[in-house]
Amino acid sequence: FTRCGDTAVSTWLSDKEVARLTRKKRPTAQIRVLEESRIQFRVVDGRPIVPRSEIDQNPASYQPKLRLAR
Repeated sequence: FTRCGDTAVSTWLSDKEVARLTRKKRPTAQIRVLEESRIQFRVVDGRPIVPRSEIDQNPASYQPKLRLAR
């Protein structure tokens, strides 16, 4: 953890932040989106762990793809 004002900020994104970033609930789906988006991450206990610096340095690195129903 690092301090930012009065708030402690983790070095890694939380599970909720990863879900919000990828717009997926299941870890396997989150991993797929992270790979497609070329966002650096590690897998720990089957869950993707994303360094906060990966997102903070380039917030526009993730571009969600629209999937239209046929």
